[in-house]
Amino acid sequence: MSDTGEFQELVLDRVTEILYTSRKMLTAADEGNWDLLARLENLRGLMIEECFSIPETGSAVSSLTACIHEIIQLNETIVNLGNS
Repeated sequence: MSDTGEFQELVLDRVTEILYTSRKMLTAADEGNWDLLARLENLRGLMIEECFSIPETGSAVSSLTACIHEIIQLNETIVNLGNS
């Protein structure tokens, strides 16, 4: 596998972890477990910062559009649950 392919796989793994954490956040919000939600949100923020602080990540992100869209949709649902 080329360095580019390995890098894109690494970015995909990290974005998948971010997506998984976002899903756990939704479950916590749905259950009204706001303390867990806050901890997961902090963790996810660190994961996002780490993943996207690498300049080359931008070129790999185009192939991750579906994951990023799902993360955004999960966020919107979490916010709506928090406001209700």
